[in-house]
Amino acid sequence: MSRKIRFSKESQSSLNDFFVHRSPEQPKSKAEENLPAGILSAFRTDVGKVRANNQDAPIVSEKLRLYGVADGMGGHKGGEVASTSARDDLLRELEGKTPSVAALSGAIEEVNRQIGMGTTLSVLWMSDNFVYIGHVGDSRVYLLRDGEFKQMTLDHSLVEQLVREGVLTEEEAQNHPMRNIITRAIGTDESVEVDVVVEERRKGDRRDGYGKNRYDERQDNGRGQYGKNRRNDRYGKGDKFDKR
Repeated sequence: MSRKIRFSKESQSSLNDFFVHRSPEQPKSKAEENLPAGILSAFRTDVGKVRANNQDAPIVSEKLRLYGVADGMGGHKGGEVASTSARDDLLRELEGKTPSVAALSGAIEEVNRQIGMGTTLSVLWMSDNFVYIGHVGDSRVYLLRDGEFKQMTLDHSLVEQLVREGVLTEEEAQNHPMRNIITRAIGTDESVEVDVVVEERRKGDRRDGYGKNRYDERQDNGRGQYGKNRRNDRYGKGDKFDKR
């Protein structure tokens, strides 16, 4: 089961401006002009209302066509170090490699062995024709298509598991006192199971990623039916993905 959010054309236009950091009247920046053909990337991060330091590590590599976020686990020592280490190690592991399920999952597994501290990791790795989504933890990747958001990753969290088992409703999960407990993360165990989703690239796609504090505020709880190394439906013109 998944819940979708529909946007009006006006809201969708405002959303586009939000992600590219400019008003419709502003010309493209030099950085935007240097992006690979057909790709525009941007990120925003916020320390939130609880912690004094920002534990989000945006992942943006135009060279590798790799985009995503690592969100350090606030209850673990060195959450901001864990997220930046995961980002830097992943970039190094993927250097010179061709996008594939094996290469992405193998690189994330190697990052898990290296860092030894807790963080989530959700990334998009683009080839000419496909998008490879690698995911561990409770950050999220969304697809924005025809004015609707659809969650493309499955939260590795206790409340998500309880919702799937029918113990909690989605409404109960939103305010559950254990909603921040995650069941899978980078750097907390010797090995990790990586969810990898493969999608065909289409003109107009948007992929967005959220760290924990952003989608808690949204409380959309859209839930995709996606698991490890699964090939999903094809998407059409105008599709956009969101990774948060």
